[in-house]
Amino acid sequence: MDPLSTGSGSRRLPRSFDRIGSGARTLVGMRDGGHRQIRRLILWDVDGTLLSAGPTGRDAFFAAAGSVLAREVPDNGVQMSGKTDPLIALEILERAGLGRAEARELLPDVLAALAEHVAEGSDRIAREGRVHPGVLDLLERLHARADVVQSVLTGNLAVNTRVKVSAFGLERFLDLDVGAFGSDHQERDRLVPIAVERVRERYGSTPGATWVIGDTDRDLACARAGGARCLLVATGRIPFDELHGIGADAVLPNLSYTDAVLDILFGEPGKAWAVAVVGNVAEEGEDEEASL
Repeated sequence: MDPLSTGSGSRRLPRSFDRIGSGARTLVGMRDGGHRQIRRLILWDVDGTLLSAGPTGRDAFFAAAGSVLAREVPDNGVQMSGKTDPLIALEILERAGLGRAEARELLPDVLAALAEHVAEGSDRIAREGRVHPGVLDLLERLHARADVVQSVLTGNLAVNTRVKVSAFGLERFLDLDVGAFGSDHQERDRLVPIAVERVRERYGSTPGATWVIGDTDRDLACARAGGARCLLVATGRIPFDELHGIGADAVLPNLSYTDAVLDILFGEPGKAWAVAVVGNVAEEGEDEEASL
C-alpha cells in the first residue's frame, strides 16, 4: 500500500516530498554502451548507521502532529528504531487519541508537515548531529569503485533523507535516485526489491549482490525479505552483544574497521563472519535517537 494514500478522494503528500527528483542526482551513470556492470549494490540505513541527526528528527514528528491537530502533542515515548516515517506518524497520532481511520486520513498532512519541520531543522542537524565513525572513509573508498553503487534503504521519507545526508555532505557519494524510502512503502520489508529494480532501470544491469548495512533487527529482516545480505553495526540503540546473535551475515561495533568492512562486502561468506567477530572488542551502541 502507498503510505501516502488514504483512499478515494483523500489528500496526498505533494509529489515533491515523495521522490527526490531528477535535479537531485549525485551520480551520472551508465557505462559500456548504456550498461554499467555492478558487482555490489550497497544500501545504507541512515539514522544510527550513517549518522545521528540529533534530536531534530524525533522532535519534528511531534511538532508535525501538533501543527496538524492544532494542539500540543508531547513526546509519548514512541519507539522509532527501524520503522518507516508513515508507521511512526500513525503510532503518534493513535497515541494522541485518534482512531485508526482518522489517523490514516490525516497521515498525508502530518507527513507533509514532518518534511517541512525536518527541512527547517537542517542547520540544527548539522550542528547537533554527527557522522558515525568510519563512514566517510568507507563511502569514499566504495565511491571510487566503478563496480559499486551506493544508495540508501531507510524508513525516512525521500525528502527527509536528502536533508539529513546533505547536512554532512554525504549525498555526493550516494545515488539517491535508486534508493528505497518510507515514502515508497510503509513496510520496510518491501523496500529492497524497489531499490534493486531502480538500479536495473537506471544502470541497465542487476547487481551481483546486494548488501543492506544497518543497525537494527529490522534492517536484517528487510534484507532477508528482499534476498539481500546484511551487515549490522552497533552504532544505534542496540549494543553489539544483542546484534551479534540474530543471524546477520556480519556484525561490527562500528564502521571504523574499514578493511574489515570491505573484506566482508567483497569476500566469501565464511570469511566475512571470521572478520566480523573481532567486533567483540568494541564499545556498545551510543545512539539513543530514532534509527530509521
